[in-house]
Amino acid sequence: QRFQPQGAFPVGASGALLVKVRNSPALADYADLYVALLRGTVPNSNVTLRSRLCQPSEGSNAWRLAGLRTQGLEASTMLRPVAHGHLAGTTVTLALLRPLRRASDQQLLLHCAAAGCPVLGDRLHNEDRRLDFRFEDAESPTKRLMLHCLRINVAGTEVLAPQEITSGLEVQQELVDLSSAADEIMNVQNSKPVGEWDTFAGGLPSQIVDDTCWDRYKLPRKVKGPPFHAMDPRHQKK
Repeated sequence: QRFQPQGAFPVGASGALLVKVRNSPALADYADLYVALLRGTVPNSNVTLRSRLCQPSEGSNAWRLAGLRTQGLEASTMLRPVAHGHLAGTTVTLALLRPLRRASDQQLLLHCAAAGCPVLGDRLHNEDRRLDFRFEDAESPTKRLMLHCLRINVAGTEVLAPQEITSGLEVQQELVDLSSAADEIMNVQNSKPVGEWDTFAGGLPSQIVDDTCWDRYKLPRKVKGPPFHAMDPRHQKK
């Protein structure tokens, strides 16, 4: 296979796909926007999900959420609810997703499951124990993954892929206009968020590499070189 997908496009999704030549450097400066049907009712507010992601365990192909802040890879995803409604009797939320800091092609699925609103049709993470208290039945009303890459922008060139996942959706409440919200999210600068842990280094300035605590400053030796150097007057024979 000469080409391989790039970014947060998971297996089973539809829409615009960014690919690169195998073994070539990955593109860093691009923006991709997804539209998805999420299970449940997501509150009407912009949310940035920053759970770190770990590679699959042995014998599995499912990425997993990191248990500690020092584990896994940094990842962040912006989530914007667009409308609440029903699909085949299931309460769903139409939402926009944009990966800001990418770590895996399963990132969008994992972050939505961690937020308690898995993507419809996600059979890889729908049995997460964090979802047991919210949904009695893990079965999805649809067989396909309800995730569609709507737009990709590479160096000012934008590709649009019309979506059809809203077919059959009964909208109960429209929160924002889909096109306006998509333009707003695409204009968000792709920068690393500065959090509390980014400036905290165990009580020491972040510039200090050696985190050994000293009660007082070390006195520099007058003569440079290995310890007990012959020319060091402190160790010369008298």
